[in-house]
Amino acid sequence: MIRGSLLRRSREARGQAGFFRLAFFAVVHTHRRARALDGRTLAGVTDFPDDLLAAQRDLTAVRATLSARLAALPPSAEPMPAWERPDGYWAGARTHPASPGWSEEERQEVAALRERERDLAATIVTHELWASLPAGERMRARDALKHAHEAPAAAGAAGARG
Repeated sequence: MIRGSLLRRSREARGQAGFFRLAFFAVVHTHRRARALDGRTLAGVTDFPDDLLAAQRDLTAVRATLSARLAALPPSAEPMPAWERPDGYWAGARTHPASPGWSEEERQEVAALRERERDLAATIVTHELWASLPAGERMRARDALKHAHEAPAAAGAAGARG
């Protein structure tokens, strides 16, 4: 609630450019946090099992594919006529074009990607590694797993500079 009101006041006070500066700060802060995790040993886990790393890598790839696919599809899965949001809403007036909907092939493709995403997420969440970690360390270890693919690239870049 507070965050939403801060963003709303930010947009009102400084205009749209201020809002984008705030959004950029959030992205930079997230990136700095991810970089801070790279060199840290979390919960005694320095090497994740290969099957867990592969599942996380596949999950990241499936999510990227799904996101790109959804961005390329019409905005509505069902056919929908064009419509306009009247002025007076917090985001202002906006016109939405007509949507032809998704074909049956597109629906099946999105459904298959979402099912694969759910299966991979379940594989990661139910992996036996998490039971071997203290409860207080699981979240930090999970964050480290999410960024484990960045560590080799960062190490390679550091080695090239040094």
